[in-house]
Amino acid sequence: MERLTVKDVRRLRGGEGGDGDGDGDGDGDTIPRSWHIAELDDAGNPVRLAAALADLTRIIRALDPARTPANTTTPEP
Repeated sequence: MERLTVKDVRRLRGGEGGDGDGDGDGDGDTIPRSWHIAELDDAGNPVRLAAALADLTRIIRALDPARTPANTTTPEP
C-alpha cells in the first residue's frame, strides 16, 4: 500500500462519464456526475478511482498507511 500516492481529487469533467463517446450524456454504463475522481500514482502507473465524495474520502483515508490500525498507537493513560 505504501506505493500509492494521491495526486489529485476533483469533480468529474465533461467527457469522462457517459457512454464513452465523449459527450458526457450519461447513456449506458455511467459515472454519476456527482461523483469525484481521485487520481493516484501506483509506483509510476496512473490510477483513477471514481466514487461519491464521502465514499472517496473514506477510501483514501483507508489507504493511508499512517492511519491503519497496525500503524496507529494509542497513548498510554
